[in-house]
Amino acid sequence: MATVAPMAPVTAQRHVQTGLESCIPKPYMARAMAAPDTQHPYGTPDHMTRGMSVLQQHVAFFDQDNNYIVYPCETYTGRNQPLLFIG
Repeated sequence: MATVAPMAPVTAQRHVQTGLESCIPKPYMARAMAAPDTQHPYGTPDHMTRGMSVLQQHVAFFDQDNNYIVYPCETYTGRNQPLLFIG
């Protein structure tokens, strides 16, 4: 499982501790490019991260014109898009 997102350099600076107990594999461990939950312990299957951190992926969802600026109208449009839950 990746612990560094190439497009988010801070993920390379914050090293993951090893040897910790595992439940969902190490639920307390910060993930670089996956957002695990109890139904998806390794994140969303087949999700294309494009090398972005989870926060960057979240913001990119709302950035409708890919200009790296999220305007209120884009937030409204993104909020009203139907979501696909795989489970």
